[in-house]
Amino acid sequence: MRFRRVKKHKNKHNKEHTSMDLQQIDELEKKFEEQEEQAQDTP
Repeated sequence: MRFRRVKKHKNKHNKEHTSMDLQQIDELEKKFEEQEEQAQDTP
């Protein structure tokens, strides 16, 4: 969750991002979320 908040902040300030960059960032966010969920599942 931390990563997402930081990235959204950056996106607001840097509107130079192209749609491709935003797509890549979205994919990275999904990967981070999956990793966090897996980490929470394992005790």
